[in-house]
Amino acid sequence: MSYDEVKKVMDAKPTTDERDESGYYTLQYNVSTVILGFDEKDKLNQGIEGAPQIAKQAQAAAKKSKEESSNNRNTIAGFAQSFGQKPVEKLQRMSMVYTSERIGDNMYYIWDTGNKTVGKLVRVDDPQRFTTVYRYDENGQDGLLGKQLYSGRTIMNNPQKVYIYQ
Repeated sequence: MSYDEVKKVMDAKPTTDERDESGYYTLQYNVSTVILGFDEKDKLNQGIEGAPQIAKQAQAAAKKSKEESSNNRNTIAGFAQSFGQKPVEKLQRMSMVYTSERIGDNMYYIWDTGNKTVGKLVRVDDPQRFTTVYRYDENGQDGLLGKQLYSGRTIMNNPQKVYIYQ
Protein backbone atom coordinates (compact mmCIF):
# COMPACT_ATOMS: atom_id res chain seq x y z
CA MET A 1 0.00 0.00 0.00
CA SER A 2 1.46 3.36 -1.01
CA TYR A 3 1.46 6.65 0.88
CA ASP A 4 -1.26 8.07 -1.39
CA GLU A 5 -3.43 4.95 -0.98
CA VAL A 6 -3.17 5.22 2.81
CA LYS A 7 -4.30 8.85 2.70
CA LYS A 8 -7.31 7.84 0.60
CA VAL A 9 -8.24 5.04 3.04
CA MET A 10 -8.08 7.42 6.00
CA ASP A 11 -10.75 9.65 4.32
CA ALA A 12 -10.28 12.77 6.49
CA LYS A 13 -7.54 15.28 5.71
CA PRO A 14 -4.67 15.07 8.23
CA THR A 15 -3.99 18.06 10.49
CA THR A 16 -0.24 17.25 10.36
CA ASP A 17 1.58 15.49 7.55
CA GLU A 18 5.36 15.35 8.08
CA ARG A 19 8.20 13.14 6.87
CA ASP A 20 11.40 12.85 8.92
CA GLU A 21 14.93 12.16 7.64
CA SER A 22 14.61 8.40 8.26
CA GLY A 23 11.65 8.16 5.87
CA TYR A 24 8.78 7.95 8.32
CA TYR A 25 5.62 9.95 7.86
CA THR A 26 3.68 11.20 10.83
CA LEU A 27 0.04 11.74 10.05
CA GLN A 28 -2.05 13.38 12.77
CA TYR A 29 -5.83 13.46 12.64
CA ASN A 30 -7.28 15.83 15.28
CA VAL A 31 -6.80 13.89 18.53
CA SER A 32 -5.39 10.61 17.23
CA THR A 33 -1.86 10.25 15.94
CA VAL A 34 -1.14 7.72 13.27
CA ILE A 35 2.52 6.94 12.68
CA LEU A 36 3.31 5.08 9.49
CA GLY A 37 6.62 3.94 7.99
CA PHE A 38 7.26 3.93 4.24
CA ASP A 39 10.25 2.55 2.37
CA GLU A 40 12.31 4.39 -0.25
CA LYS A 41 9.64 3.62 -2.88
CA ASP A 42 6.91 5.13 -0.65
CA LYS A 43 5.40 1.71 0.04
CA LEU A 44 3.93 1.10 3.49
CA ASN A 45 6.17 -1.18 5.55
CA GLN A 46 5.36 -0.26 9.15
CA GLY A 47 2.28 0.90 11.03
CA ILE A 48 3.14 1.76 14.62
CA GLU A 49 -0.01 3.13 16.18
CA GLY A 50 -3.42 4.61 15.61
CA ALA A 51 -4.64 2.51 12.69
CA PRO A 52 -4.79 -1.22 13.44
CA GLN A 53 -6.03 -2.25 9.97
CA ILE A 54 -3.27 -0.31 8.24
CA ALA A 55 -0.76 -1.77 10.73
CA LYS A 56 -1.86 -5.29 9.71
CA GLN A 57 -1.41 -4.41 6.04
CA ALA A 58 2.04 -3.00 6.84
CA GLN A 59 3.04 -6.22 8.60
CA ALA A 60 1.84 -8.26 5.62
CA ALA A 61 3.81 -6.03 3.22
CA ALA A 62 6.95 -6.34 5.36
CA LYS A 63 6.57 -10.14 5.45
CA LYS A 64 6.14 -10.29 1.65
CA SER A 65 9.20 -8.08 1.14
CA LYS A 66 11.25 -10.33 3.43
CA GLU A 67 10.14 -13.45 1.52
CA GLU A 68 11.01 -11.85 -1.84
CA SER A 69 14.42 -10.87 -0.49
CA SER A 70 15.03 -14.45 0.69
CA ASN A 71 13.99 -15.84 -2.71
CA ASN A 72 16.34 -13.39 -4.46
CA ARG A 73 19.26 -14.46 -2.23
CA ASN A 74 18.56 -18.12 -3.03
CA THR A 75 18.41 -17.38 -6.76
CA ILE A 76 21.70 -15.47 -6.68
CA ALA A 77 23.39 -18.21 -4.63
CA GLY A 78 22.17 -20.86 -7.11
CA PHE A 79 23.51 -18.96 -10.12
CA ALA A 80 26.85 -18.37 -8.33
CA GLN A 81 27.22 -22.04 -7.39
CA SER A 82 26.38 -23.17 -10.91
CA PHE A 83 28.92 -20.74 -12.39
CA GLY A 84 31.61 -21.71 -9.87
CA GLN A 85 31.21 -25.43 -10.54
CA LYS A 86 31.45 -25.24 -14.34
CA PRO A 87 34.61 -26.86 -15.69
CA VAL A 88 37.25 -24.43 -16.98
CA GLU A 89 37.31 -26.07 -20.41
CA LYS A 90 33.58 -25.44 -20.85
CA LEU A 91 34.01 -21.76 -19.97
CA GLN A 92 36.84 -21.41 -22.48
CA ARG A 93 34.92 -23.22 -25.26
CA MET A 94 31.90 -20.93 -24.80
CA SER A 95 33.67 -17.59 -25.23
CA MET A 96 30.49 -15.91 -26.55
CA VAL A 97 28.78 -16.53 -23.21
CA TYR A 98 31.69 -16.18 -20.79
CA THR A 99 34.23 -13.43 -21.42
CA SER A 100 37.64 -14.12 -19.95
CA GLU A 101 40.69 -12.09 -19.02
CA ARG A 102 43.94 -12.83 -17.25
CA ILE A 103 44.87 -10.34 -14.52
CA GLY A 104 48.13 -11.12 -12.75
CA ASP A 105 48.21 -14.84 -11.97
CA ASN A 106 44.41 -15.13 -11.86
CA MET A 107 41.94 -15.93 -14.62
CA TYR A 108 38.71 -13.89 -14.61
CA TYR A 109 35.48 -15.00 -16.30
CA ILE A 110 32.46 -12.69 -16.56
CA TRP A 111 28.95 -14.03 -17.13
CA ASP A 112 25.94 -11.83 -17.86
CA THR A 113 23.22 -14.13 -16.55
CA GLY A 114 20.38 -12.28 -18.28
CA ASN A 115 18.49 -12.35 -14.97
CA LYS A 116 17.67 -8.85 -13.60
CA THR A 117 17.93 -10.05 -10.00
CA VAL A 118 21.31 -11.70 -10.47
CA GLY A 119 22.97 -9.46 -13.07
CA LYS A 120 26.60 -10.15 -13.95
CA LEU A 121 28.82 -12.57 -12.06
CA VAL A 122 32.63 -12.69 -12.00
CA ARG A 123 34.53 -15.93 -11.47
CA VAL A 124 38.17 -15.82 -10.39
CA ASP A 125 40.36 -18.92 -10.76
CA ASP A 126 43.71 -18.69 -9.00
CA PRO A 127 46.89 -20.72 -9.69
CA GLN A 128 46.24 -22.94 -6.65
CA ARG A 129 43.06 -24.13 -8.43
CA PHE A 130 40.70 -22.31 -6.15
CA THR A 131 37.56 -20.67 -7.62
CA THR A 132 35.68 -17.71 -6.15
CA VAL A 133 32.51 -16.15 -7.61
CA TYR A 134 31.56 -12.52 -6.97
CA ARG A 135 28.80 -10.16 -8.04
CA TYR A 136 29.99 -7.79 -10.74
CA ASP A 137 30.76 -4.32 -9.36
CA GLU A 138 32.66 -1.90 -11.57
CA ASN A 139 33.58 0.14 -8.47
CA GLY A 140 34.89 -2.92 -6.61
CA GLN A 141 38.29 -4.58 -6.39
CA ASP A 142 40.04 -4.82 -9.79
CA GLY A 143 37.11 -2.82 -11.21
CA LEU A 144 35.00 -5.98 -11.18
CA LEU A 145 34.57 -7.64 -7.81
CA GLY A 146 31.65 -7.02 -5.51
CA LYS A 147 30.26 -9.30 -2.81
CA GLN A 148 31.66 -12.84 -2.66
CA LEU A 149 28.95 -15.43 -3.39
CA TYR A 150 30.71 -18.78 -3.77
CA SER A 151 34.11 -20.41 -3.28
CA GLY A 152 35.41 -23.90 -3.99
CA ARG A 153 37.97 -25.96 -5.87
CA THR A 154 38.44 -25.29 -9.57
CA ILE A 155 37.00 -28.09 -11.69
CA MET A 156 39.06 -29.11 -14.71
CA ASN A 157 37.82 -31.58 -17.35
CA ASN A 158 41.23 -32.88 -18.25
CA PRO A 159 43.60 -32.56 -15.31
CA GLN A 160 47.22 -32.17 -16.28
CA LYS A 161 49.13 -35.48 -16.33
CA VAL A 162 52.19 -35.64 -14.13
CA TYR A 163 55.10 -37.75 -15.36
CA ILE A 164 57.80 -38.82 -12.92
CA TYR A 165 61.10 -39.94 -14.45
CA GLN A 166 63.47 -42.01 -12.36
